[in-house]
Amino acid sequence: MMKQVVILGAGAWGQALAHLLKNNGHPILLWSYKPFSENKAKIFQQAQIRTSESLKQALQGTEGVDCVITSVPAQTYFDLYSALKKYCPRETHIINTSKGIDVKTGLLLSELLHLSIPDFPMENYSVLSGPSFSEEVSRQMPTAVVASSLSRNRAKECQALFGNSWFRVYTNTDILGVELAGAIKNVIAIASGICDGLGLGFNSRAALVVRGNAEIVRLGKIMGAKTETFYGLAGMGDLILTAMSPMSRNFLFGHWIGKGFTQKETLLKIDGIVEGVETVKAVKKMAQKYRAEMPIVDAVYATLFENMPPHTAVRNLMGRDLKSE
Repeated sequence: MMKQVVILGAGAWGQALAHLLKNNGHPILLWSYKPFSENKAKIFQQAQIRTSESLKQALQGTEGVDCVITSVPAQTYFDLYSALKKYCPRETHIINTSKGIDVKTGLLLSELLHLSIPDFPMENYSVLSGPSFSEEVSRQMPTAVVASSLSRNRAKECQALFGNSWFRVYTNTDILGVELAGAIKNVIAIASGICDGLGLGFNSRAALVVRGNAEIVRLGKIMGAKTETFYGLAGMGDLILTAMSPMSRNFLFGHWIGKGFTQKETLLKIDGIVEGVETVKAVKKMAQKYRAEMPIVDAVYATLFENMPPHTAVRNLMGRDLKSE
């Protein structure tokens, strides 16, 4: 069934989803906070994707819209939700495709939505997550992700909306686990990149990814998430992708940190926002709040914000007391 869709955010992922959904037969309006280049505007026009550079105008027309897809950096959601509160009807299906934790409040993006719009029915909220580089999605390479919602019907709506012969969508109802996994894997990806920059080899990175996932599971269980989520596409699947490929900005950021560059120097080398830098601050506080042991997260935090040399952080991790797995 055809759905009227507004996509908020025209970064690489927002653009990839716009083309995917248009390919699936849905009318699309794509909003960008900055002007579209002449070339991009022409491409979208040829694809019959409407564009807007006014958030107010994009949202004022949502009365007849079935889905609003949010695809902007995590640290901008506080302001975005304020706009949604003003203009978005409560029956609209909001689908989040971003990964991160709001640093100001320490809340996951679903929790921030509930705080920002208390009367919004959370059954109308879904999150789409999983191992999915935008470049490969744009090239229609086979990809599998997860649509999660408190409402099984809404999750199935996501499945039907996005799914096609090359983009396979599974469903679950564990929003907490999906959002935690999607956010924290960026921190582990930075750690993996640091290992790569230090030249430590694949043994080190494999061990780090597995033990990093153990930390995510540990925190998730304390917070009430489902353990199986962290071993599925939104968990281990996304973690492997992000922590093992230079296509990941978080991995690439860690790589240059491991090479000895400063944060400022490293960020200048990378095109786009590195979500894990802010996320590590939020996860550090979250771990303290829930008394979850997360030594890899602590090591990344110490490296980025306490001037600990990367090789010292690695030595400290390897020197921890021995224990059973």
